[in-house]
Amino acid sequence: MLGSVGAAIAQAPPSIADTPVSSDQAFRLLQEAIRKKDYATAYVWARKSAEQGNVLAQYALGLMYRDGVGVARDPAQAFAWFHKAADQGNADAQLNTAAMYANGIGVAKDDAQANVWYRKAAEQGNANAEGALGWRYYSGDYGLPQDYEQALDWLLKAARQGLAEAQGLAGIIYMGNEHGGLGRVPQNFAEGMFWLQKAAAQGNADAEFVIGVAYQNGLGVEEDHAKAIEWYRKAAAQGNEQAKEKLAQLKAKTQIKIPDALRLRCMLETARNPPGTDPKVMDQQYNHCLRSTWKRFMGSTPFPEDQP
Repeated sequence: MLGSVGAAIAQAPPSIADTPVSSDQAFRLLQEAIRKKDYATAYVWARKSAEQGNVLAQYALGLMYRDGVGVARDPAQAFAWFHKAADQGNADAQLNTAAMYANGIGVAKDDAQANVWYRKAAEQGNANAEGALGWRYYSGDYGLPQDYEQALDWLLKAARQGLAEAQGLAGIIYMGNEHGGLGRVPQNFAEGMFWLQKAAAQGNADAEFVIGVAYQNGLGVEEDHAKAIEWYRKAAAQGNEQAKEKLAQLKAKTQIKIPDALRLRCMLETARNPPGTDPKVMDQQYNHCLRSTWKRFMGSTPFPEDQP
């Protein structure tokens, strides 16, 4: 990795640094250098091609400055080259320009400009930009009004391209809240679970958590605390704090002891066996009665290790 633009050019062979080539020729040489993993030389050809207006070279140069490949990392230079390529309509460069405005990297943070460039990239079908725009409408922050309908529209575009985060958030919008639908989006548990399952299949922890909530409360699916816990555990394993809290709550709930009166009932039922009944059979009957009573008392038997 080289220390500066000047250093990169200085270290390149004079024949490369001084050779006049067209933008297209330089870009082909850039590709060849990248294939050879000769990034210092790739940088020189990228610069030559980009300065002549090649949009792909400008985007490549932005990546090189952003990641410190072939040249020292320089966020300001990365932003400048991404912006040049974005102005020429490159959707990936538009996405990167938006992200740098959004995070204040290489340029002053500016949500309004971020929204402009996210929209430009999204309108070209860039899934990540569609997802980002959807999130911004969903949250109602970042200089855009909270608009669940617009959020869902953009999220579904990204979701159909397979973006897990968009699939999960689209599912959450469809699931709504305890009052019903969100904004002008009607509550639709079937659609919500469809997209949540899509996201969960890709390991999206937020989707796994919401599926757990759906099973715990019977939202669009039959109430099933065992399945709820299964999904909470998947989300918790990925660090989802809400899932961890739900698991702790359910764990505490299952640790409530069955009242002595109910235990006595099982003992009396077991005692109805004829004299001489095998003690092992009586134990099995007693335990079966306890499990059934526990389920009626608690509504489910989600933690097998805690069964009486």
